[in-house]
Amino acid sequence: MRKPGAVVAAFGSIWVQEAASGSVWRIDRHGKIVAKIPGVIRAARDPGSGSFTLAAGFGSVWALGDGVVVRIDPDTNEPNSRVDVPSYAFGLAVGEGAVWVSCCAPGPPGSGAGWPHLIRIDPATGTATVFATLPTSPSSFAVGSGYVWWGNFSEAGAMQRVDPVTGSQVRIESTNMRFIVPTRRWIWLLSGGARQRVATGSAAPAKDVAREPPIAIGATYADGTVWINGGDVIGFDADTGKSRVKIDLPKASPQATGGIAKLDSRIWIADPAGQQLIGASLEH
Repeated sequence: MRKPGAVVAAFGSIWVQEAASGSVWRIDRHGKIVAKIPGVIRAARDPGSGSFTLAAGFGSVWALGDGVVVRIDPDTNEPNSRVDVPSYAFGLAVGEGAVWVSCCAPGPPGSGAGWPHLIRIDPATGTATVFATLPTSPSSFAVGSGYVWWGNFSEAGAMQRVDPVTGSQVRIESTNMRFIVPTRRWIWLLSGGARQRVATGSAAPAKDVAREPPIAIGATYADGTVWINGGDVIGFDADTGKSRVKIDLPKASPQATGGIAKLDSRIWIADPAGQQLIGASLEH
């Protein structure tokens, strides 16, 4: 597997962005390749591309290609619809009643080309509409815990909490983050320089910050644990922030994208340096 990127667990399988070719691979729980679906996802342009290009929900797997969102049927492992989106789309996420696509500004700052914006795709009809405009291009993107979360690409940091019904926004002061991980109690903000948590209804992060934050090249939430791919596998309690699991693996480049997902009793991580997908047992 060349340049594995985003990873999602869904429909009893692991789905992986094979970023060198723009394919999505389906891997079963034992590590066997079930299908390779070509030409449906964005190919890697740089070592950090692909963090937010794959998601699952509404009975489908969704992949962000160049100017298109592709819906994949897990029963046939084939695309069954495509929705046009701007070529400058940043990433996608699924939840809160829709498929969401975050888009950068269509031109450089001050060019007058337009504002960054959020697109909502109705999964029932495939209709895409511009749902909201945002103050900066996104640095990270997530959906969950009742809202759409948009990390501001800015030296000042901050995050926008977007209501998925009304489009109203609340700015939350925070550090720059590479990943936003919504959980039951907290929204966790992860990067190579800090780890913060924000209560769902709060407009400010909690004052405690991890003293030794891990480098995150991928992050996810499953079964009460926030999982981080930092070259090693790190799992911490989503409520308390206390460490639960650490599995030593070959270190990956912090500039690369390496997704992570949990399926049954194994955690799967993309290892972009080793050009492989690794399944590590959580049974000790």
